[in-house]
Amino acid sequence: MRSIIAPLATLLAGCLTYGSAPPPSGPVELRFETAAKGSHSGITGERFVVLKEAVELDAFWREHGAIMEPPPPRPEVDFSREMLVGVFAGTKPSGGHAVTIDRIRLARGGLLVSYRPEAPDPSGMMLTVLTQPHHLVRVERVDGEIEFVE
Repeated sequence: MRSIIAPLATLLAGCLTYGSAPPPSGPVELRFETAAKGSHSGITGERFVVLKEAVELDAFWREHGAIMEPPPPRPEVDFSREMLVGVFAGTKPSGGHAVTIDRIRLARGGLLVSYRPEAPDPSGMMLTVLTQPHHLVRVERVDGEIEFVE
């Protein structure tokens, strides 16, 4: 019996790896989903956010919703598989400002989060109101370093 099992195990291992693609050599695009995006937040300074635990999200969400009545609903996150990353642009002097997370890539064991700030057209009309542009997304949990790139 022993002489049959070893060759079968070798054959099975060969079948499992045959045709497998080699691991990617460059950054791998990750899918993500918006959890919150808007122009009003209790986060008034520029901040890059990485939330990997429910306790962190609870405290952060209280701060984020502090200026809103009623506060926004807390996003649902399965922290065993996911995490939240976000860009908060700080307080801006008018409407028309925004920030958008464009891409998230897995590279060198960590994440590269690419974002794009947007400013209003200076020749256009805009509301004179303080805003706090932000974009918070749900993405696959990664335990490596996270870098935000404009």
